[in-house]
Amino acid sequence: MKTITSFLSVAILATLAPVSRAAFMSPYLDYDLRKSSYADLQGNGPALSSLGGGMFADGGYAFSANQGLTLSNGLTGSLSSSYSIALLFEFDQLNGYRKILDFKNRSADAGLYNLNTAFNFYPFASSTAGQFTAGTSATVVLTRDAMGNVVGYVNGSQQISFLDSSSNAVFNAMNNVATFFTDDSITNGGEAPSGTAFRIQVYQGALSSTDVAGLNLSAPSGGGAVVTPGPGGLLVGLIGMGCLTPFVRRRAAKTT
Repeated sequence: MKTITSFLSVAILATLAPVSRAAFMSPYLDYDLRKSSYADLQGNGPALSSLGGGMFADGGYAFSANQGLTLSNGLTGSLSSSYSIALLFEFDQLNGYRKILDFKNRSADAGLYNLNTAFNFYPFASSTAGQFTAGTSATVVLTRDAMGNVVGYVNGSQQISFLDSSSNAVFNAMNNVATFFTDDSITNGGEAPSGTAFRIQVYQGALSSTDVAGLNLSAPSGGGAVVTPGPGGLLVGLIGMGCLTPFVRRRAAKTT
């Protein structure tokens, strides 16, 4: 029995994929707009502010053009230039440019956009079309490391990357303001989206592609990434539910 038990235990563990580090991470800032609250659930940062006109509806923060959200004094210190920002949202229209994230308190046209369903960081990088669908939620993640390497993902898949040598993706305006789902003044607000924002998270430093793939912003509040379905998730589930306990107990009983 001991030999069989040991073999089964090793076989199960050997055939299950490793769990992503993201499964155990928590965001530094976590704004769950599905709770009809602007507060940071982690207690590390200030609350979001509405630019006015939006409201809590449709399961999140619903906004029309230039009624998005801002975060002041939240992305300070090293977090202003080395971060991972994860967004769960949907847009009503996807024609032309629709700004997702502004870095310079709306004083620069550069930033993160939807461009005719492509994922775009103007004017440096763009994906192929078809990354977004109107009225359908998408998870967008943008990472920047201390060396200026910027990588963007949609629904867990990398879409863009570039070297931010001019600090266009650094939050270095007064109060380190980050603006979500609102256009800048350079284009007179003409590239603003309407839609619904569900969740905004900020992680310290740049997550790896494996970490990003492990994120699930649709998960209930209280944690960041969760284990997604698959072999790695099964391993954690088995351990958590005690499904491997019989193997351990049988071996212990045999040796006493």
